[in-house]
Amino acid sequence: MSNYDNPQPKGIPNEIGKGCWFAAMSQVLFRQKEVRCAIRDFPVPELTDDSEYNEYINNLLLLKKYFEQIATPNVQISNQELIYSLRYGTNKLFSPAETGKESSALLTSLVQLFNTLKGSKNTSLITLDTPFKDFEQVYNSPSTGKSGIKYSSHCYLEEGENIRSAFIRSISDILYLPKLLFLECNDRNEAFMPIIPEMELPEPIEYRMKGKDERKCVSKVHYKLVALVVYLGSDGSHANALILDEPSNSWYFYDDSTVTKQPNFPNDPSPLGRSHWAKMYLYRRQ
Repeated sequence: MSNYDNPQPKGIPNEIGKGCWFAAMSQVLFRQKEVRCAIRDFPVPELTDDSEYNEYINNLLLLKKYFEQIATPNVQISNQELIYSLRYGTNKLFSPAETGKESSALLTSLVQLFNTLKGSKNTSLITLDTPFKDFEQVYNSPSTGKSGIKYSSHCYLEEGENIRSAFIRSISDILYLPKLLFLECNDRNEAFMPIIPEMELPEPIEYRMKGKDERKCVSKVHYKLVALVVYLGSDGSHANALILDEPSNSWYFYDDSTVTKQPNFPNDPSPLGRSHWAKMYLYRRQ
């Protein structure tokens, strides 16, 4: 089995790009097989020169090319041009990411870009304060033939809120539970721990039919935490990634090009210190 299908810590470049926030989220996304397959299978649509979607599709194709480069063994990755294009180009997708706080839009946009790869407005995507000024245009864009493939969802944590409660609060906005569930902290979470390594969630349709009373729900879906983007310091001056290698059930801490195994994470988060806090959680449906 190739590293593309089953990534190992040494099978994918550990240093991606020159921006730590971009690199951390890229690691979290690319090491998920569903994301790699979605990008790999994204079709090149037939667009006319006057298409209002050209700008967005071109950026999706740019992202596709970037990830395909990473997926090629023994290829040196240089994505400075990509980062420059997405941050400072004429497009409206990304905001400049010079500080941790400003990089929030960049991280969120990467997740939303993955959803647009489906080419369907029916993707399970929950967004608040989206950095896409005209995101509805992409969200409602013509189907690329991959409609109905649903993998991810996205919502925000409120201050002091439990990550499970955050999703339950937003569950009325979706019709199904996704394969990959993204939860983002809108601001610094003073208590990095405890996190929830595994959790069960009610099916949205049943939840609504039962009057939003979770105690009456029979159908539950099991989720497992598989990745985190963590910020350093109160100003989010640096970003790292914590990723579970599921075949070995081992957690790894990615700090730029350095990778450190965390044998006791998430039960013991002490190696990270109190200065780290979770910005983005990624759960996989079991």
